[in-house]
Amino acid sequence: MIDSVITTINMTTPSQCSEVPVVDAMDLSPAEFKERFMLANRPVLLKGLTTRWQAIRDWVTDQGSPDLPFLRQRFGQSVVPVTDCKRTNRKLEMTLNEYLTWWEAHHTNTPADESLPATDTPALLYLKDWNFTQEFPEYEAYTTPEHFSPDWLNAYWDRPGAGETEGEDDEQCSGNHRFVYMGPAGTWTPLHADVLRSHSWSANICGKKRWILFPPPQEALLKGADGRFPVDVYEAMAEPSRFPQLSKASPVEVSQGPGDVIFVPSGWWHQVSRPLWFRLLPFGAQGARSSEKKLLIERPMLLTQSTSGSRSVSCLL
Repeated sequence: MIDSVITTINMTTPSQCSEVPVVDAMDLSPAEFKERFMLANRPVLLKGLTTRWQAIRDWVTDQGSPDLPFLRQRFGQSVVPVTDCKRTNRKLEMTLNEYLTWWEAHHTNTPADESLPATDTPALLYLKDWNFTQEFPEYEAYTTPEHFSPDWLNAYWDRPGAGETEGEDDEQCSGNHRFVYMGPAGTWTPLHADVLRSHSWSANICGKKRWILFPPPQEALLKGADGRFPVDVYEAMAEPSRFPQLSKASPVEVSQGPGDVIFVPSGWWHQVSRPLWFRLLPFGAQGARSSEKKLLIERPMLLTQSTSGSRSVSCLL
């Protein structure tokens, strides 16, 4: 059953926009998904795909919060990539134990971790792009939904000798893209289109996320007067002199709750936050305040073309 109105996206008219449909995956076969959303290059929020995942069982408490003791005990020695959202996504590395210590201090108003650089502005740390499945291949955190199968691109990069061929060493175009993200309210990912302009899907294990998405024909409207894309599209909206075309864009916004999976089609620019304000409202509005923590799994999906002209996807978490 579709709970939101579907409007076909006109891929040639920049002003055309649609709502993000919310669909129970039990009512949408993989073939229907590929026809109505993947081939049409339209986003959709799917429910009911994650209920049997080990990550849902192990990583979330009965109260619906991240199970930090379990994560610390099972994966605490892992070195994870972290960015500081208060400092233009400055990149750091630390163990998961160190990150969880910061998290607990951040939310209990205890003194900050002295191992972090001393600054006037408190850090807002976001664990992102953790290649979890490569580090823990024996731990089956999730099962790729049939809607997003087969996983051609990972099969390609998982093959013996992958990355050794000339031209395969580009960080953006090679390797495993099965990522885990984790962060408290206020952490966010800057405006971007996914690697290789691939399709992608993102599953929210717990907490809430807010997405704002722009269809591919509106890409030119996102650029500033200097030809650059904004880092934060919400800040850019307040600077019409720097981003004179942005007000003409027609984005869609959607709130992603626990267990929800969003399909992000090829070429859709998007910005994602685990916000203090998470209620879905018109672009630029504010809603109910939340201090919920976030934990999610994300996989890009590469669009491929067969010799018959039909298209398929491969998923990468």
